[in-house]
Amino acid sequence: MTYNLSPNPSSPTWEEDVRGKTKPELRRYVRLLKQQFTAEELTEQSHLIINKVQAHPQLRVANTIFLYTSMPDEVNTHGLIQQLYDDGKRILLPVVVSPTEMELRLFRGWEAMECSSFGIMEPTGNYFDDYESIEFCPYSGHGFSMLNVIASDVEEAITIASYR
Repeated sequence: MTYNLSPNPSSPTWEEDVRGKTKPELRRYVRLLKQQFTAEELTEQSHLIINKVQAHPQLRVANTIFLYTSMPDEVNTHGLIQQLYDDGKRILLPVVVSPTEMELRLFRGWEAMECSSFGIMEPTGNYFDDYESIEFCPYSGHGFSMLNVIASDVEEAITIASYR
């Protein structure tokens, strides 16, 4: 299936649309891109990315994994978080503590989560700062995975941050 990657029909490529844009403009652009997809299409693309993450050899040997709790229009990480937690992995999730700061906290099950003012499920508990122990971090920037999956380049959607 082919999608128009440009909310601007007169623009031949999305690269032309994003060049020179500010961060708020890029976020608006990504929101427009996401609106082109049905919920089913977004779910399908989410599964493609999660399957690639699950197949990554570094994930299999990692004990401490930094993830994020997804919002409805992002790659759905809830099942991955639960699976890794059930497998005995130590899962770290970000918590927004101020308009400019986040901190990491240990996932201890969904019952130990609370909904933030942004509508994101966040872990309760103590601050985690043993950054050296993080062994795997599949990073998905706002729109990054979406653009890469749309471009049929799922491998590019996984950026591994290894701290060892």
